[in-house]
Amino acid sequence: MPNDNTIIPLLSEADHSRVVATLMIELNGFLDEKTVEQLTGLSRTERYRMRIEGTFPEMKTIKGKIKGWRVSDIQTWLDNRA
Repeated sequence: MPNDNTIIPLLSEADHSRVVATLMIELNGFLDEKTVEQLTGLSRTERYRMRIEGTFPEMKTIKGKIKGWRVSDIQTWLDNRA
């Protein structure tokens, strides 16, 4: 049986930090830019324009300069589009 190193490649320290930060954001009920783009299919520019028009949820401050969207806000937006 192969050991864990052959199944799961080791992450660089920078990648590990990004993964941990992403998980912390998502576990605390927030989504980052990349995740929201994947869920909505909208580019950053499209989301910005829609936020200005009031047709897309605003980003919330998570801590300091870190911002993201509440999972519930994006879920509501997706449900209302259907």
